[in-house]
Amino acid sequence: MAAPKNLKFRFRNKLLSLDATTIALCLSLFPWAEFRRTKGAVKLHLLLDHDGYFPVYAYIANGKKHEVRVARKIPLPLALSSPWTGVQ
Repeated sequence: MAAPKNLKFRFRNKLLSLDATTIALCLSLFPWAEFRRTKGAVKLHLLLDHDGYFPVYAYIANGKKHEVRVARKIPLPLALSSPWTGVQ
């Protein structure tokens, strides 16, 4: 059975995405940002609102902190969350 062509899909709740990127740093200049034994990094976690793709929440952590640990600390108004790992 084919779906109607003029029907738009909409979410009932606000759609938010949690994204993280690792920013490499020189370990000799930033010893507090230890990521690996010889590498330094920080991780920027952003909660994006899909109404305008503006950040709602930003969290900067050491490079070892996983997205799930940050997501558990964010007070989300959602009953359902779906973890997704984008591989580039």
